[in-house]
Amino acid sequence: MTLNRRWIVALGFTALLGASAVQAEELDRANVPFAFNVAGKQQEAGSYSAQRQSNVLIVRNNASRNEVMVVPIPAKVDYKAASSMTFERYGSQYFLRKVAFNTGYVYELARTKHEKELARAEHPEVILVAMR
Repeated sequence: MTLNRRWIVALGFTALLGASAVQAEELDRANVPFAFNVAGKQQEAGSYSAQRQSNVLIVRNNASRNEVMVVPIPAKVDYKAASSMTFERYGSQYFLRKVAFNTGYVYELARTKHEKELARAEHPEVILVAMR
């Protein structure tokens, strides 16, 4: 590889890294009417928002300002998807499963060990909470 080509490749990578570092997606608020679990952390019912910064998804309680940070799994690109949070319910327990941004990006959250155990015993009910 020539020196000029190396510089071009290096500049390209730098531009990509810089763009992803400042890239953030913000969701509008969602009123979640039930307590739920995010990455093993119990959250109370209330108003929530989600924001993706680089490779981290931040789920924030708008009243208390408590945040949970998780590394999501990029699920798919669905340009018809509306901003929403998708939950799975096992009995009386709710787990945040997906977050969809109005830009079309949908992110899944990994199941905890406890949720995997519940999933073996029963199929979850899927609940979609739209964002305003």
